[in-house]
Amino acid sequence: MSEGFTPGDWYVSELDATGEKSKYYIFIEPGVAVIERSVTGEHDMNDARLLAAAKELYTHAEALLADVMQRYGIAADGLTCPHMRGLAEAIAKARGAPC
Repeated sequence: MSEGFTPGDWYVSELDATGEKSKYYIFIEPGVAVIERSVTGEHDMNDARLLAAAKELYTHAEALLADVMQRYGIAADGLTCPHMRGLAEAIAKARGAPC
């Protein structure tokens, strides 16, 4: 995986630092990223699970893109499949590169 990301596995927790369920926040652990709950709470846990899986999603997306490009001898500017182009753009966005 590219450098610059917090190492370690991430897990979703609704418990605060005292071990009590928080009605205000969702914590992503370890390294603790805190998500403030929305007023409705409608998508809070889905958003938290997506953030917790982000490292693995990024790692596998980056490897898949590199494998496809190497296997078929495709340069980044030669991606014709809209899904592969979208994947390359999402990886660039995660790296902070302009899209």
